[in-house]
Amino acid sequence: MGIKVLEAKKQHLDYDDYEVGDEFVTAMITITETHLVMFSSLFGDLNMGHTCDHFTKDITEGIAAGRKVVHGHLVMVMACGLFARMGVMLYTKQGAYLGMPDWRIKRPAHVGDSISAKFKVMEKQVHDTKPEWGKIRFAMTVYNQDGEVLQTGEHLHYFWLGK
Repeated sequence: MGIKVLEAKKQHLDYDDYEVGDEFVTAMITITETHLVMFSSLFGDLNMGHTCDHFTKDITEGIAAGRKVVHGHLVMVMACGLFARMGVMLYTKQGAYLGMPDWRIKRPAHVGDSISAKFKVMEKQVHDTKPEWGKIRFAMTVYNQDGEVLQTGEHLHYFWLGK
């Protein structure tokens, strides 16, 4: 239990390698204008609060200091990408991503902010009727460069146990 450090020889973790209470802390990434533009274009969310400097200055006076507000979904997927880059899910027998119950945005992120995330194993459970599958519930917290919590929620994953 505690913060997991992967050995150089083991670049992935399977279901049995996880223990309730294990924590994984990611590296940081800085959210750039390019991230914002690409995400906005790809998903069609061109809301002026995300894309227009002048609008953002007018509408967020005293809140965001005129900085563009980053899409909450972009922050979440970037944090998931940081977790993936750690390699803990690379080449695993993970069978399915089940979703994110109870996801909450606590405060906005802005272009120029750097984010990191902490994932904690909250629960492991072998499926009642399909013992070849196990489910892991991770708590996820996303932080900015000042240690402020931006987002919280859970991630559910199914793992193939091969039994």
